[in-house]
Amino acid sequence: SWTIGAGLGGLFIARQKKFRDQLGLIALGFAGSGIAFAEMGLKQPFITYLLFMFVSGIFYPLIQAGQTIYLQENVPADKLGRVFSLWAILSTGIYPLAMLGYGPLADRVPIGWIFIVTGLLLIVVAYGFWRRLKQLNESSNKLHLLLKKERYHGAVHNYCHRDSVLF
Repeated sequence: SWTIGAGLGGLFIARQKKFRDQLGLIALGFAGSGIAFAEMGLKQPFITYLLFMFVSGIFYPLIQAGQTIYLQENVPADKLGRVFSLWAILSTGIYPLAMLGYGPLADRVPIGWIFIVTGLLLIVVAYGFWRRLKQLNESSNKLHLLLKKERYHGAVHNYCHRDSVLF
């Protein structure tokens, strides 16, 4: 069911022309996955578990697309290959590390609790990520306005004093 969800999420991504807010898309993917993981940890009929596994799959392409688009738009072209190869190494290398941690943990803690706690932590990460993103955007907008104002005043100053420099 996760694969079907991921396929549908991928189709949704493919149909979009442009994403304005890649980092917001990542935060949404984290939050949606966190909710789905937490729900999968609750005692419920298996069909409900499969439903939330499907939902988790839908959110995965949002995270991947957001990360990929963000990197493509913000990394210089001459460094893009190196950044993507490093990203691939890190994102696939985390799986064995997670297994090393979660495997022994599952021997001591019921798997349902692991799903619930991991899901809730992912929601907290999504909220922190979104909040920090909001702060950075506000700072960036203020800086952009300041630079725009400075360029305007600088251009006016240069225009007004251009002839006086020559004499």
